[in-house]
Amino acid sequence: MARGLNGGDAAIQLEAATAVRELFAIEGVPPIQEAVDAGVIQPLVGLLSDSGRPTLQGDAACALANIATGTSEQTQAIVDAGGIPPLIQLLSSPDGDVRHQAVCALGNIAVGGPAARDL
Repeated sequence: MARGLNGGDAAIQLEAATAVRELFAIEGVPPIQEAVDAGVIQPLVGLLSDSGRPTLQGDAACALANIATGTSEQTQAIVDAGGIPPLIQLLSSPDGDVRHQAVCALGNIAVGGPAARDL
């Protein structure tokens, strides 16, 4: 998964980001730690800056929003990967879904604890 997110092929990146997002739609306990262990956070954060592909940005932000519902350590991993500045940038995206997903991700990060809220 992380390899697909890091690849240069736009179609493969979108497919990988969508697959990560859909992992969290599975009922029961979402595989957040497995996604973190697979190294998806840094590439997802990188995809947030791809302004020419709003679907990709939305999927990446949605996946990060879901990861941020996990433990405080999982949420902190998003913060440590530099996820907050690009999510804030997405709040001014012309795409409504991208803005929505950015708000969800930032809200979940803020709920993750005072350290994230105070950034």
